[in-house]
Amino acid sequence: MRLIGRKGEDMNYSAVKYYDIANGLGVRTSLFVSGCRNHCKGCFQPETWDFCHGKPFDSTVENEILESLKPDYIKGLTLLGGDPFEPENQESLVPFLKRVKEQFPEKNIWAYTGYILDRDLMEGGKCCTKDTPEMLKRIDVLVDGPFVEEKKDITLKFKGSSNQRVIDYIRDVAEYIPTRDGKITASMMLERFLFDSSMQYAPIAKLSGGEKRRLYLLKVLMEAPNVLLLDEPTRGIDIGAKVEIYNLMNELKKQGIAVMFVSSEMPEVMGIADRIIVMCDGRITGEVDAKNTSQNEILTYATAFENKMKAE
Repeated sequence: MRLIGRKGEDMNYSAVKYYDIANGLGVRTSLFVSGCRNHCKGCFQPETWDFCHGKPFDSTVENEILESLKPDYIKGLTLLGGDPFEPENQESLVPFLKRVKEQFPEKNIWAYTGYILDRDLMEGGKCCTKDTPEMLKRIDVLVDGPFVEEKKDITLKFKGSSNQRVIDYIRDVAEYIPTRDGKITASMMLERFLFDSSMQYAPIAKLSGGEKRRLYLLKVLMEAPNVLLLDEPTRGIDIGAKVEIYNLMNELKKQGIAVMFVSSEMPEVMGIADRIIVMCDGRITGEVDAKNTSQNEILTYATAFENKMKAE
């Protein structure tokens, strides 16, 4: 068996499975690439370890796959094999995935790899190349880790052994969030919240406090609630993330979703709110129209109870 890697433009594929329901959510098109160096014991198709197995992955095959993704009932594309994250395969897949996302931004892309994301595919990892961030940027769901026969579990969804991970914290909630201008994918939302492709698959435990706050807020927003209650939503996060939260709150408001938030930052309150309820020492001391009030009026209400106590 030949295991010599080929140049990216010569990547081979083993098969294309149309109307697949086994390798991801919904009905999908699945591309089985050739070439894998992991050689997992019990692999269900070891013939795909060979980089020369199958046929060349050329523009004709690409176009056939793109055509198969057109029906609304096809939810997306799945990459497996072989291993799509072998460096040679990444080189061919990146331009193809760009085409998929350009033509079908609403479809999701799943990928299976025997490599471990935070060990092998991050900067310094053995399979991290110049193409890897571009690959990860366009993949919506990643199932990572080698198949371990001793940990095989047929009850698991979308993975063969218990060590493998379905890395999809945000997409567990929703694939996209609707806006007035269309649909925003979970990956796009993560980027808007300043989680670039290199961060989108990082373990949550490794995020900073501010990053976790951003992530948890994003998860709530992805649930598209009818009423949203937020307590100091921008405390402890940077300016860029604050701007995105402001924009999203305004977007939700335009969609008819009620947003109620508590904030001690005057510019934030006056810049976002339609109506402002002022409290002092746990009591409501005033209610004003944000467009027809001033900072002085709000401060007067905010200190009203305190001033009354002093006067007494």
